[in-house]
Amino acid sequence: MAPENEALHFHTLSGELIVTKESDWYHLNFPAFKEQPLAVNDLLEDAIGLKVKHLCTMHHFILLEVDNVNDIPAIQAKMDILKNFDPVIVTAQAPPDSPYDFISRMFGPSIGIPEDPVTGSAHCCLGPYWSARLGKTSMLAYQASPRGGEVKVQIMGDRVQLSGKAVTVIKGTLLL
Repeated sequence: MAPENEALHFHTLSGELIVTKESDWYHLNFPAFKEQPLAVNDLLEDAIGLKVKHLCTMHHFILLEVDNVNDIPAIQAKMDILKNFDPVIVTAQAPPDSPYDFISRMFGPSIGIPEDPVTGSAHCCLGPYWSARLGKTSMLAYQASPRGGEVKVQIMGDRVQLSGKAVTVIKGTLLL
């Protein structure tokens, strides 16, 4: 485990990822992904059971914006349809009385993940997407999977800092 406030640098296919720990929050610094427009697809609407307001691709995700944030937790995604697409993020703006700026879920049966409980890479899409629409660089998000989780999102130029809490479920030592 890294000492408090010491940065860990990871070199990945997505670029450099930087992680720091402050108290019980972990801060992850990722590249921000750019939006590419896409025409609405009836199959995707059928797969999530909702009308899509806006559709785009970002990195290797398909992002679907829907109107009603309250519909997102109730989605019964049709995995047999979604398995034919890149991972799908469904999102909506939270109402003004919510502590959150936006809500999402992420389905990835095409990559062996029916639903990811809380997805860092999806928030590298959601952060820039909602920042452009809300005119904010600091946001609080909620991923409404059955397990669910909060993510603090901070846009920093061409980077996104995601912050969240984690629970250690297993520890180990690698022997070389």
